[in-house]
Amino acid sequence: MKLKFFQILVCVAALGGMLYSYLNTQNALALCRMRLPALAKEVAVINEENTRISYDIERFEDPKNLMRLAKQQAYRHLKQPLQDLVVLVPCPVNESDEIRLAKAP
Repeated sequence: MKLKFFQILVCVAALGGMLYSYLNTQNALALCRMRLPALAKEVAVINEENTRISYDIERFEDPKNLMRLAKQQAYRHLKQPLQDLVVLVPCPVNESDEIRLAKAP
């Protein structure tokens, strides 16, 4: 009789432990699901910021803007390299594309 009672007690304790573990897992999952919309919104904001920054970079690197900056007094000290100082390195992937490097003076 005592052995059966002990076996039933062990089974109930094991079942209680499994239920506790299952509920703990479900709570962790629910917490993740609650955080998901906020994280998705944050990712959307970051993507929008990346798009805006890439647009700003493209606008800054526009040749017209660079030529306008070159004419400003703050950039007068910068000089264009001479043609004999420019080295052409052929690109192995596309032979039509060339990389222009300026030699150090």
